[in-house]
Amino acid sequence: ERLAYIDELKKMGAHIEVESDGKIIVHPTYRLNGAQVICRDLRGGMACLLAAMMTVTNEKTIIQQAEQILRGYHRFFEHGKHFLKITKMVAYDLAEAI
Repeated sequence: ERLAYIDELKKMGAHIEVESDGKIIVHPTYRLNGAQVICRDLRGGMACLLAAMMTVTNEKTIIQQAEQILRGYHRFFEHGKHFLKITKMVAYDLAEAI
């Protein structure tokens, strides 16, 4: 299912609704938490990975079947170091604002 990753993001505290007409509503979420999630495909796995990078708690996020991510973008962690720093700063600023 193409929307299975939404349940994984909800495990991390994301507030997402899927309406009967297929519309997806994403409500602002300022505090994502670590969780154990399953990477079912490349796009959903990347969504979970990016959400994990934005957690403001010290909880770990464990992504099962992460080979999906590595298969699709094998140098993500090498290229993602700068992005991680920016993401952590933005997530921290948002958490401090509430």
